Amino acid sequence: MRLRQFLENGRGVEFDARATVGVYEGHGFAAGLFGQATWASEKSFEAYYAVHDSGLLFTSLGALGSYDLSRRWLLLGSVEERRLGDHAMHSAFVERRASAYASLGLAYRF
Repeated sequence: MRLRQFLENGRGVEFDARATVGVYEGHGFAAGLFGQATWASEKSFEAYYAVHDSGLLFTSLGALGSYDLSRRWLLLGSVEERRLGDHAMHSAFVERRASAYASLGLAYRF
């Protein structure tokens, strides 16, 4: 769980609840699945969506993984499908309810 308070710009509060389950680990690979729900305050909805409401902002489901390139270096990646909640859908800024995201990165172990 994570609580985010945007202090400098007054954009409100967001709360995330996330669960991750490992599904495989071996031969340098590790993989997992995750689900997340994010709720936002009225100020947050106003700042990003120009909607005067609060509640569920979005839910997401995804997969993440890593591969050991060496003892110190890892390749990291994730894919995610994010779906906006009903309150955000009322915004004139929203064109689609769902979007897909992917990331790829490199990490160094100290």
